Amino acid sequence: MKSDGFKGKIWIHLGPGKAGSTWIYNIAKSNPNLFTLPIIKETQSFHFSSEFNSKFYKLNDLNCENIFCDFSNTYVFNPISISNLKIYRSNNINTYFTALLRCPLKRTLSHYKYLIASGEIPDLSFRELMAIEPSVLWRSRYDIHIEYIKNLGLDFQPFILEEQNTDNPEIIRSVFNHFNIQEYNLCLDNIDKFESRVSRNYFLTRTAKSLAKFLRNNKHFHLLESLKSNKYIRSIFMKREAKSYDIFDEDISNLKQYFAPVKDYCKDLGLNVSKWLA
Repeated sequence: MKSDGFKGKIWIHLGPGKAGSTWIYNIAKSNPNLFTLPIIKETQSFHFSSEFNSKFYKLNDLNCENIFCDFSNTYVFNPISISNLKIYRSNNINTYFTALLRCPLKRTLSHYKYLIASGEIPDLSFRELMAIEPSVLWRSRYDIHIEYIKNLGLDFQPFILEEQNTDNPEIIRSVFNHFNIQEYNLCLDNIDKFESRVSRNYFLTRTAKSLAKFLRNNKHFHLLESLKSNKYIRSIFMKREAKSYDIFDEDISNLKQYFAPVKDYCKDLGLNVSKWLA
């Protein structure tokens, strides 16, 4: 389906990862009368095209009045994606872009713990990881990413994760306001508060992560989602040992200094970052 052929409402969450995208995804998933989700959480389709890709949605859903969603939380880091999204936005005015910003220090440490726990990298101290994978730091430099997006002219709305009210999240209210939806029944009964439960990905074995990557790369999206939602399958691939993380006080101190410009930049945007550590 070409982008100019789809005129439905679409909410595209730009990211970044490890900053609550799964939390808002679960809110949308719990309200199928209001939101239509793709068959996989992160389609990443706009990394490659400026057109709406209908293959990620069930055909019988395409004509519904729901808000369509795309939670590919790496868009914010990718200049090509931002350019594609700008083109898409110019042809589809019924599009809303958001970003959810978490304390950069917490996001960075969470990213480190995720990489270790998921088995994507060997057991390394935080300092060792920074020497070989500095992008973990770079992904939390919201000042750089937001400024680039602004220079490209893509209109989006940033929110602060720590300021989200669990009972009535500001980011969700803004989505309804954008699409002029005045009355809605939002169910949040089964939604955990962000950070109240560790992501299930932390406990998956390396084999499980490899299998998921294989299914995704080969576009077996339905099978991947079926396996992820099966409690018995997940129990087979659960890790049996706890992981330890090597982070020094000096690392924390250095991170606070490194991220100070990010906090100042977000303050200048009028965002409330008083709960951020740095």
